[in-house]
Amino acid sequence: MRYLLLLSALFFLSACSPKYKTIYNYTSPTSQSGKSCLKTCQEKLATCKEICKSNFDICKVKAIKKAKLQYQQKLKAYYKALETYANQVQMHNLENDLYFYSDFYYPSRGYGYWGPFGPYFMWDMHPAYNIQKPKKPTLQEEIQKVELQECQIDCKCQVSYDNCFQGCGGKITQKKICIQNCTHE
Repeated sequence: MRYLLLLSALFFLSACSPKYKTIYNYTSPTSQSGKSCLKTCQEKLATCKEICKSNFDICKVKAIKKAKLQYQQKLKAYYKALETYANQVQMHNLENDLYFYSDFYYPSRGYGYWGPFGPYFMWDMHPAYNIQKPKKPTLQEEIQKVELQECQIDCKCQVSYDNCFQGCGGKITQKKICIQNCTHE
């Protein structure tokens, strides 16, 4: 219990703590050689981003193919689960006809239709009401799931550019600014 209170206190404190964003300020080199070097860095950055986008597009095409196969498998499993669900519902409906609507079951226990703790509704506890209808999968959800799993391509283009930029004589400064729950002193 003590740990639960501690965790909840930490959660509330972190929810109210300020949130910061880091802003980068690029100061270009002033020399002519530094400026020509910077052009090379920009070209490398553009090439890197282009290759990264191309790789991401190829990955998305592969993800769609894989998702379609997985979707077919999940659809088969869904139809099996739906058939099981229908059989269970049908079985419980027969049971309801024979058992749950009989007038002699609960009155014979001395409660009538009232349980020992008040009104007793038999269907609240009956297993038929705990049966969950299976959710039909969609192709779009499957595609999104596979893309998230497999197409997280980070080519580190900005890191390479920053290193090249500084190698050419440029300076990068960082500044943290408060963007949420700021306290002004």
